[in-house]
Amino acid sequence: MQINDLLKENYLILHQIHQYAHQIHKCKHKSRPLNQKWSDEEGQLMDYALTIFGVNYKALSNVVTSKSKDQVYQRIRYLKDKQRKKQDAQFQQE
Repeated sequence: MQINDLLKENYLILHQIHQYAHQIHKCKHKSRPLNQKWSDEEGQLMDYALTIFGVNYKALSNVVTSKSKDQVYQRIRYLKDKQRKKQDAQFQQE
């Protein structure tokens, strides 16, 4: 597996997460503000996934509903698992 392939794969996954964050951002006006904080693990994932693209996850987390926040987190976890399984399969082939 080439380093460039890994970078490209990571970029595509982060791009998907970024687009998903924008969908939630559009919905924020329909949501009532919550003072609920992200957990440390969620925050680290969101930092990793979103700040690369200049999306402020803290601002996002203050306006989305709990359901939306859970959906973002599930989506990130799903994409990370999908990436890991793909890398495991490629590693086994080599």
